[in-house]
Amino acid sequence: MRVYTVHLSSDPAADPLFLKEGFSFWAFLFPLPWALWNRLWIESAFWVLIGAALFVTRERLGISPSIITATGLAAQIIFAFEARDFLRARLKRNGWWQTAVIFERDQDAAVQRWYHRDGAER
Repeated sequence: MRVYTVHLSSDPAADPLFLKEGFSFWAFLFPLPWALWNRLWIESAFWVLIGAALFVTRERLGISPSIITATGLAAQIIFAFEARDFLRARLKRNGWWQTAVIFERDQDAAVQRWYHRDGAER
């Protein structure tokens, strides 16, 4: 069972957005490109700063490459778990608001449940 949050825009003509919650595999594998693709500019700047800090730490302080790698991997894991929260915050900044949380097996079932909840057609 997956969890989806439903977001509505202030524009009544806009369709609702269904955002899947949980770990983001693509944000884990490619954090900076994923953040840029999703127009998360602050988070993209964060990744550039993290990379620069890890590089400077390795070059100037002589920290072991295995420690630098483990630190970068830990940052990627944390980012992947928080990725959906970053997307929800961007939606909120852009005038969308969260209206529901739906538990379903896939997105199609979540959309179906949203449009047919309480027997009312939306």
